[in-house]
Amino acid sequence: MPVSLTFDERRQWVISVFHGELDDPSLRDRARKLRADPRFHERMPELVDLTAVSAVSLTSEMMKVSARSRLHASGVRCVILAVEDRVFDFARAYQVLRERNGMMGLRVVRTIPEAVEWLEALDTREAAIA
Repeated sequence: MPVSLTFDERRQWVISVFHGELDDPSLRDRARKLRADPRFHERMPELVDLTAVSAVSLTSEMMKVSARSRLHASGVRCVILAVEDRVFDFARAYQVLRERNGMMGLRVVRTIPEAVEWLEALDTREAAIA
C-alpha cells in the first residue's frame, strides 16, 4: 500500500503516510481516499509524511495538476515532513508550485516537532481571537 491515512480525532488532522515510491498513482490514490472518507472535510489540516519514501518519480504534469488541486479549503494549513535531501527538495519545489497558484498554507519541514508546531499554530491563533 503506497499511502495510508490516519485521522487524529483529538487534533482534527489527517495524516497521509507515503511508503516506497512516490509516483503519479500513489498521489491520485491519496486524493481519492481523502475525498471518499467521510471523516475528511476541506477545513481539516493535513500532515503528509514522506519519511518512508524511497524514490520520487512524479511526472511534471502530475506535479502541476496536484499543485492546482483543492482538496483543502483556502488557508487550511498543511505540512510535508521530509527528511531525506532529495525528497525534501522535491517537496520544496511542490510548495513553490502551489504558491505560484495562489495557495498558501503549505510548509515543508524535516522534523515532527516542526510539523506539529506549524499545524498547531493555527489552533493557538484562532483560540486567541475567540
